[in-house]
Parts: sequence; C-alpha cells; structure tokens
Amino acid sequence: MSKGGFIYVIGPTDRLEVKIGGTTASVESRLKQAQLGHPSRLHIITVTSVPEDVLRVEKQVHKLLAEHKLGGEWFAISLDTEKLTALVTTAQEMVKARPKPQPTRIGNAFGQRICEVRIRRGLSQKALATAAGCPYQVISRVEQGLQSVSAERFAAIAQALTISSDYLLGLGPKAVKESEEAATALTGSAA
Repeated sequence: MSKGGFIYVIGPTDRLEVKIGGTTASVESRLKQAQLGHPSRLHIITVTSVPEDVLRVEKQVHKLLAEHKLGGEWFAISLDTEKLTALVTTAQEMVKARPKPQPTRIGNAFGQRICEVRIRRGLSQKALATAAGCPYQVISRVEQGLQSVSAERFAAIAQALTISSDYLLGLGPKAVKESEEAATALTGSAA
C-alpha cells in the first residue's frame, strides 16, 4: 500500500493564484517552503486527507486542472474545501481505475553481465559508476534489469569495466575471450 497524506491548497489573499500540492509530511512545512521567495504572504486555504497514493492523486488533480495551470504546482483558480474534496474524490477514482505502474524488466542478461564483470574486477557499484561517470543508482537499476542506458553510457560502462561491448551485449564466446584478453593486457591479471 502506498503512502497516504494530504492534498493542500496554499495561496495569497491578494490574488487569484494557488499552489496545489500533495505531501506525506506536514502541510505547515510545505507552507514555509512555498513562502520562501514568494512576494505575497501565503496561507493555507484548505487541506484534505488522502488515505493512499497521495502523490498519484496529486498528479491526477494537476491533470484535471491543466487548463488553469500557471506553472509548476501553481494554478489560477479559486478552491474551497468543498471544491477541493470533490476534485480529490474524482482524482482518487481515476487513480484507482488505473493500475499502479510497475517497473518493467528490460531483459536482465545485460545487467547480469555487467554485475558479473564488475564483481570479477573487484568494483563496487559506486566505483563503477564513478569510473563510468554516472550515478551509482543507474548501475544498480541496470544490473537489476530495471533501466536501459544510452549508447554513450553503455560505452562508458564497457570502458570502465575494460570489457568489450560485444561481451556486454552477449554476442558470443569469441567476444568474451577477446574481452578477457584485453582486460588482462590492461590490468596485468586475468579477469
């Protein structure tokens, strides 16, 4: 079950512009964040509780109000408790009608080969990510088969592992042998 929280409306008293957001924390802390750099004094107009999927409900509320969007979470619309409750109820029904998106495995053979070579090289995910110039979360997600990579990132990972791209793509035993020989020549030890 995903997190519940609050959908809130924050706005100034001197103009028709409101910030509509969702939070699993306190609405007061969101008010303080919104106030930073805002020219008018902001206040909480209304808040409604959402028992689950608060962030998905927030996104759906924003879609429902797209024609009033000023930018980010700011909208040119007047909302009171009754209107917000009706809007949130509609958004919740729409969220329930759509299944929660699940990460899709893109084929894990590529990620498994990266993981195997990384471990043989004695590298952590963080060390490989640093050498390849990417966040370590990318390496983790690629190894799990949850994320693909661009051609540039693919080449950087192969280079950081001192392994042929053919091997990472699983293009045959010859690629493995050549790649291992190249790695031995570069590192001075068998991979």
